[in-house]
Amino acid sequence: DLSLESDNSFLELSIGYQEIHSDMVVMQEQLRVVRQERDEYLQQRNNLIDQQNQSMQDCVIAKS
Repeated sequence: DLSLESDNSFLELSIGYQEIHSDMVVMQEQLRVVRQERDEYLQQRNNLIDQQNQSMQDCVIAKS
């Protein structure tokens, strides 16, 4: 009887571990996607800032 309880406890632990592991895999994938989106956003922002800086330089050159 004790052995059966022990087996059940182990099974519950195994299932719990698998669920946690599965959740972690999902969260890692979500994190990867969020980081990728952030990188793309920062790249677009940097490109925009570069364009604005270039426009300002062009204006300064045109005025001089």
